[in-house]
Amino acid sequence: MPGVVGIRMPAASPRWLMGVQVCDAPHGYDNTAQAYAAQTHIVEWHLAPAKVRRLLPSGQVMETLPPSGFIVRPAHAQLGLVASGPARFVHFCIGDTFVRTVAVDWLGDTADRDDLLRIERVMCSDASIQPMLDHYLRRALDEEEPPTRLEMDSRAHLVMLQLLKRHSALAQKGRRVRRSGGLAPYQLHRVCELMTQDLAEEVPLSELAAAVGLSYHHFCHAFKASMGLAPHQWLVGQRVEKACELLRTTRESVTEIAAFVGYDDPNQLLRVFRARRGTTPVAYRRQFQGRST
Repeated sequence: MPGVVGIRMPAASPRWLMGVQVCDAPHGYDNTAQAYAAQTHIVEWHLAPAKVRRLLPSGQVMETLPPSGFIVRPAHAQLGLVASGPARFVHFCIGDTFVRTVAVDWLGDTADRDDLLRIERVMCSDASIQPMLDHYLRRALDEEEPPTRLEMDSRAHLVMLQLLKRHSALAQKGRRVRRSGGLAPYQLHRVCELMTQDLAEEVPLSELAAAVGLSYHHFCHAFKASMGLAPHQWLVGQRVEKACELLRTTRESVTEIAAFVGYDDPNQLLRVFRARRGTTPVAYRRQFQGRST
């Protein structure tokens, strides 16, 4: 897009289902002469108050972006957009396969369509989705406690499901799928075993769901109904529990223990441990060493 500068971020992991890029257009932008067509679907969330309009080829204004609104840009769609002043916005990049997967999980095979995000009006304001975008972005930019892939995949699914329910070709036809009360005991045992057999590795939520024969969407809700926590939150608890065990029973360093339970940076373990236990790993170990002497 002419006049737009992308800001590279290490957090914008290509492994995530919804990539992130923060962009600046310090002088505004006008792409009506050569409309920008992205290869992926993009949710473009505007953070600066510049007035943004969508123009038809005739120059007629078709839409104006509401304050703090976002634009749903379908892949390969040519949208003529004009920002009349300095603009800062975030691109949430979403692959078509992911969009279709969430749609099918929600409504079944009939939802597998080419035009899921091709809606007449693409400029949106939604008080239920904007906080989700804000939280996703904040976690993506969090260098003190970098998010896990499991967490970001889970957040991406929640964002995408709401977009499909409220701003897609399915929005008017959508129906709420009946959710089960929770996982069966054998299913719960299986997924917990998969998640904890190697705490240094993250099993994607899609694989966990497939292991017990559920769609991603149903699995996430059933797991939370059974455990009272989202999968990534439960996994953090297991990592802290294992770290406590190793601190009590081994002489491994905190750095080695952090790596064993899935944290490359021991400072990540420190922050999580303090939040969960109200103390530091070193102080926790000292308590037990003192008891044994």
